[in-house]
Amino acid sequence: MMQPTISTNPNDYDWIAEFRSFTSFHYLILAMTVVLFTGLCMVGKSLLKADLANDTNREQTFRRLLAWIIIVTQTFFFIRRLTPQHWDLQDSLPLHLCRWTVWIAAWALFTLNPKMRSLLLFWGIALSSQAYFTPMIREGAGSWAFWIYWINHTQIIGAAVYDIAVLGYRPNRKALYFGMFWGTAYGVFAVILNAILGTNYTYLGAGTHNAPSLVDKLGPYPLRTVWMILGGNAMCVIVYLISAGMLKVRTQLFKKPPPRMFTADDFPIHSIPNEPRL
Repeated sequence: MMQPTISTNPNDYDWIAEFRSFTSFHYLILAMTVVLFTGLCMVGKSLLKADLANDTNREQTFRRLLAWIIIVTQTFFFIRRLTPQHWDLQDSLPLHLCRWTVWIAAWALFTLNPKMRSLLLFWGIALSSQAYFTPMIREGAGSWAFWIYWINHTQIIGAAVYDIAVLGYRPNRKALYFGMFWGTAYGVFAVILNAILGTNYTYLGAGTHNAPSLVDKLGPYPLRTVWMILGGNAMCVIVYLISAGMLKVRTQLFKKPPPRMFTADDFPIHSIPNEPRL
């Protein structure tokens, strides 16, 4: 009797039922998010240039629409997790760092609050971006969990990229220290709460998680929580150094003026004479 042939191709699986990292489907998701981010930034920059030329304020309207989309979708996800059929102490509480950061993203887009912008950059780019490269998800595209996971992280990273590319946000050392302090404080809080509840929020608990990740390389609990918090701070420093380095290359090597960083004081939009343009 002939035995069925077992495929060794990592891409030969049912992506509707299951998600696997580092497969064609994973790379397709990454490509789609890059296209989405590029499109949003192109629209935002186009609107902002028109605003500067015509004293209109359409970019702010567009940006706040993005913030409202985050608020509406995240409110739905939050309520859904609390319903009896979806309640799970291990997952339903809003204690994962990304579930805080996505609300910070909406706040930052809506108000351009400098503290929220710093948290969005460092908690988003430095920390939440890991979800793209080592996704903590096994459910496929046929499940709500899949869409909630990717929508959540796309909103965070998309907002951070928009703030950098369109609004010219560049962190200073004060912003770095603010992001590191509150990131460390939240990490310590999560470690303590996880120990009390027996949970694994932000992966700073003793439990297991859905998929292989960098967390697995950091050793056993509880020592790995120390390395995770230190590693998170190191990632924030790296993001800051990259930003500062790129600014030096622009101003010192290419002799270009620094990009204009828009703040809440610039809206309703007004053009500032002799100010570097986009």
